[in-house]
Amino acid sequence: MLQTLNSALATLTRWLAWLGMLALMAAVLMTTADVVLRKAANISFAGTVDITQLMVMTAAYLAIPFAFATRSHVAVAMLTDRLPRRALALVQALGGLLAVALMVAIAHYGRLQALQELAYGDASLTLGIPKIWYWVPLLAGAGLSVAVMGVMTLTYLYTAVTGRGLLSMGED
Repeated sequence: MLQTLNSALATLTRWLAWLGMLALMAAVLMTTADVVLRKAANISFAGTVDITQLMVMTAAYLAIPFAFATRSHVAVAMLTDRLPRRALALVQALGGLLAVALMVAIAHYGRLQALQELAYGDASLTLGIPKIWYWVPLLAGAGLSVAVMGVMTLTYLYTAVTGRGLLSMGED
């Protein structure tokens, strides 16, 4: 069951990371086109800042779960490479718990802010995009990150206790 959940999360995070990358490409293309047209023809796109902010938020928070799932976070290799498997798994489990706590806090406080902006009817200045849409990627990315790191932390704890890998998640 855990292997199936892990596989589903890996697929979902990969697709969302691709979606985030497309959002970032859209922001880059729109900003570049806006600058070129402004210089060449004195024409500007209305709402470039509004759309760019939304696309960058989308890119960042849809990529974070994939970074967790692929273990693309920073580790001090000269320290972690010297640890025995069980000690390394314990360090990874502690890191996983901290990551879960951070993403839960981001999701919780992001949700509170999103609900407040929804209640007030806040919208972007130029295009009037409801601000709730700026919070959707943050909440989705943080929630998915909690799920991914929850599964990974369980596997790290299992390895720390038993010395055996539970899932085939990259390095196990």
